[in-house]
Amino acid sequence: MVDRFTPRMAMLMIGLSAGLLGGCGERSQRVETFPAAGIVAMGGQPVDGATVEFTPVASATGVAGAQARTDASGRFEMSIMLDNGRTTQPGLPAGEYRVTITKYEAPAGEASLARPPRNILPAKYQSPDSTPFSATVKPESENHFTFSL
Repeated sequence: MVDRFTPRMAMLMIGLSAGLLGGCGERSQRVETFPAAGIVAMGGQPVDGATVEFTPVASATGVAGAQARTDASGRFEMSIMLDNGRTTQPGLPAGEYRVTITKYEAPAGEASLARPPRNILPAKYQSPDSTPFSATVKPESENHFTFSL
């Protein structure tokens, strides 16, 4: 008896291959997050254009951290990046975070390698090791934080 490779057999093999390969692609990551927002002020005035970064104290959150930018009223809303930075998801996973705050401005004229932008906020706020700020994101909480520099 001679084995024949029939069109029906070819379709069956293609279908099986597609089913097996379907599990090999990237899948959208979903992490349970909770709203996290706040205000940054310095000397009682809102800080516009600051970068607020939440860095997890423990890696149990499943994310490396998150950044947000303050608006003209000093307000920010946190969100995490997923799918290798292709999508964002509002909020943060529950957990403890160290909070750093920076604001970079270019020197007079245009920034360059010889004249890079510099952080105009006190240096102690720019590193997770030196910042006095921390935040705990809780599932059953409003998670609104005020950081006074």
